Amino acid sequence: MELEINNFGAVLQYGMYLEQESARFYAEAAQKAQDGRLRGMLADLAEEAQRRQKTLERIRRENVTEMILTPIHDFHSRNYRPDFEVRSGDEALRDAAVQVERVKERYYSDARRRIELAEAGRALGRLARGSQEAVESLAALGLG
Repeated sequence: MELEINNFGAVLQYGMYLEQESARFYAEAAQKAQDGRLRGMLADLAEEAQRRQKTLERIRRENVTEMILTPIHDFHSRNYRPDFEVRSGDEALRDAAVQVERVKERYYSDARRRIELAEAGRALGRLARGSQEAVESLAALGLG
């Protein structure tokens, strides 16, 4: 999905896309994972991505006026495109999940800096921190 992110609504729209694709990716990856810990972590991340998508939908409902009125410049989705390909092998699955979460963390952090709405900015910051925590948990998972 290529999207020029030129207002608050587009920030939320692309975030919802990222979470929707993350949920699909994690659910499929969980089915391929051999290690039970990784399988459980990926399944949890799929559920978390669905919750995060709902959070973004709620923010959109609550800030419908600001979606149109808050312009954003020089922010493009092409700079935040995770590789959602589900690979074979537990290490490859874990590494792909880390890459997805790092892209999402960077997206939400960068979006937060561009948003002038305090509550929405805090929510984007929480999403960024959640992705960072997922990266740390995945990286700590010893496979092999």
